[in-house]
Amino acid sequence: MVYGILLVAVVMETSAAPVVLNAGFEASMHADGVFSAGSVPSWNINVSSGSAGDFNPTSAGFTLHEPLSAPADGTHVSFSDGGTLCQDVVGGTIQVGNTYTLTVAVGSRKDFPIPAGGYTIEIRATTLNTLKASSSTPTPMIDTFATSTAAFTAVSDADTGSALTVCLFSAAQQTDFDTVALTPVELQSFSIE
Repeated sequence: MVYGILLVAVVMETSAAPVVLNAGFEASMHADGVFSAGSVPSWNINVSSGSAGDFNPTSAGFTLHEPLSAPADGTHVSFSDGGTLCQDVVGGTIQVGNTYTLTVAVGSRKDFPIPAGGYTIEIRATTLNTLKASSSTPTPMIDTFATSTAAFTAVSDADTGSALTVCLFSAAQQTDFDTVALTPVELQSFSIE
């Protein structure tokens, strides 16, 4: 009788996690009620369809604003009045089998409440600008923030290995955004040799 030894090797694939810079929009440090339209540190803004920027809301917008109520954080937000805010995130690329989840605190101000479906958050493949996931829900109640989530699981396609871009925009009344996060859940593959 011959006995052998079975060796098992485990291989785990990992990639750098993507990082959203100025994810809470606190970099500008505006005084109460002050906003900046057309520029937000670390974000690219397209204002061809309206305005976008960052803002330090007062009690006219949110009863709780020093600091903002959860899931928002800090005292500043970004806003879209038809303009689009996008960021090519730092690190992380699309890896087959990984699931990428974008979460954003979306706010509906007292003085400018947003209608249902009035905003969109997106994950895009940077290289080809391919839309990978988007969400326009939930609609937060007036004077509150709610968490919107968009996610996709990567398959082998032309976007494999691409960097990631996140975009935020409002198609209707002003929408406020805060605490932007893009989280990968990495596939842990293994092989037996």
